[in-house]
Amino acid sequence: MRFKSILAPTMAEALETIRDELGADAVILSSQTAGNGQLRVIAAADAAGPTAAPSTETRRRQAALPASQVIADALFWHRTPEQLIALLVASGAPADNPERLLAARLETLFRFDPLEHRQPSAILFAGPPGSGKTMATAKLAARARFASRPVCVISTDTARTAAYEELAAITGILDLPLGCAENGAELRALLAAVPPGTEVLIDSGAVNPLSDDDRARLCVLLDGTPVEPVLVLPAGLDAEEAADTARAFAGLGVARLIASRLDAARRLGGLLAAAAAGPLAFAEGLSSPFPARGIAPLSAETLAQLLLRGGRPTTGATADPEPVP
Repeated sequence: MRFKSILAPTMAEALETIRDELGADAVILSSQTAGNGQLRVIAAADAAGPTAAPSTETRRRQAALPASQVIADALFWHRTPEQLIALLVASGAPADNPERLLAARLETLFRFDPLEHRQPSAILFAGPPGSGKTMATAKLAARARFASRPVCVISTDTARTAAYEELAAITGILDLPLGCAENGAELRALLAAVPPGTEVLIDSGAVNPLSDDDRARLCVLLDGTPVEPVLVLPAGLDAEEAADTARAFAGLGVARLIASRLDAARRLGGLLAAAAAGPLAFAEGLSSPFPARGIAPLSAETLAQLLLRGGRPTTGATADPEPVP
């Protein structure tokens, strides 16, 4: 962990210095006014990330098996549905690179559409309770702020206690505007007042995919509103539950998926099942509880790294792999 104390006349200049010296994954630890009227901002950065290279022992075990077996065993360990394993396993010899083979199969079977590659003017983050919508909003707001892009944040989560205050604390540090809308009419009014060229990130209330009332409320909010709904779905879910959730949100107009809790879940088969069932494109991955770091586009290569890093080779497709220490 690297720490940096920065003095700057404005938060915008402090953020720019932090980005230049510590990188986009830096975390703001504190912000206060110094005696000379300047802002003193303390930030930290950690180079570790969710796609760290496999251990030497993992590489040794993998090298002793055909690449197709390495891929199959890893996918089985992640509790990937059998039909998806069959589609994702490619033939390969021991000398072949499992990561490249798996990435090629993922590229063939799934869509990868990061938000920065095709970012609409307004994005609404939707998802089941506890999926990480507020954190996704904060992380993307911080990323845009570090990149010096104009951005504002809106909360429509008026049911959850302190939801607005949680976002207000983060947008206050980032010096970003924050609005609140209780219904579609208020949301459309706020969007109409946003300056052209400004990214709008909207944190919405939780939607229980099994609740007709919850789904109807989201439909009413989205009706006639120029926003793209994006599903935030946590890793580690049961594959069938994740697939059902993806289908429910796809029926509400969702076409892209943000995978959250990549640092707190070990099995990712549910994410593969969700993307296949939607069908939904992989957009971003969230891997840190801190707003200023731990967000990155999900590509076939990145997803292959995550899948092969987590799984341990087994001696057969029916064995239960031992946990990763």
